[in-house]
Amino acid sequence: MKSRARDYKRRARIMLDGHWSTAACLMLLLAAYSWSASSLSAPLLRQDKWLPLLTGGAILLILVMIKGLLKGGVSRFFLAVSRNEKAGIGLLFSCFKLLPDRFLILEFIFSLLTVAYTLPPLYIWLTGAFNKKCLVLLILWAVFGSAIYLRIRLSFLFSRLILADEPGTGVLESLKRSSEMTNGCKWSLFLLFLSFTGYYLLSALSLFLGALWVNAYVEDTKTLIYLELAGSVKTEPE
Repeated sequence: MKSRARDYKRRARIMLDGHWSTAACLMLLLAAYSWSASSLSAPLLRQDKWLPLLTGGAILLILVMIKGLLKGGVSRFFLAVSRNEKAGIGLLFSCFKLLPDRFLILEFIFSLLTVAYTLPPLYIWLTGAFNKKCLVLLILWAVFGSAIYLRIRLSFLFSRLILADEPGTGVLESLKRSSEMTNGCKWSLFLLFLSFTGYYLLSALSLFLGALWVNAYVEDTKTLIYLELAGSVKTEPE
């Protein structure tokens, strides 16, 4: 990262000028889909038996993978915004036609990472094996497991942007390139995203509706960093 966090955020505000409403609508549609997907699978996931739980997990996984296509569309939208190109809400659905298999596979990989991260506490909850020893293990997992999970997710932070920006790129190649791009700047990226915490807290005053605009702010800031690291930066409007 060549610039300071506040410089990326300032440029994101400049590029989003005139696009705030559309970007917030995109975030709303994505949030609405996420809520619907969770609502459909939640009754099965609350069961204490393996069969309905696995069924609910499978349904949720399919819905999450479809969400990956929408996220790819979001990436294409913010790439257009950050390059000062035409950006419309229709881009949200563009990845359903643009090599959808790659976005589905990428989301499947991310889902597996999340499942692996949540598996230890989920196993303890399902088996009911909760005691002092398990509590210690859960605390250790919450610290070290979260650190490992966060490091991996930061490594692959730009993989979806790479697929959206270069449709000919393979999934594994996008993961590899993202890991190379974030090498040496994961801590800076973590601090950058942490700096948005205050905005999310303030959004509580609007019953978290303001979080839609904050999410758009975060996405465009991330996109600008990607463009700079990818060597194709065009961050100031003409």
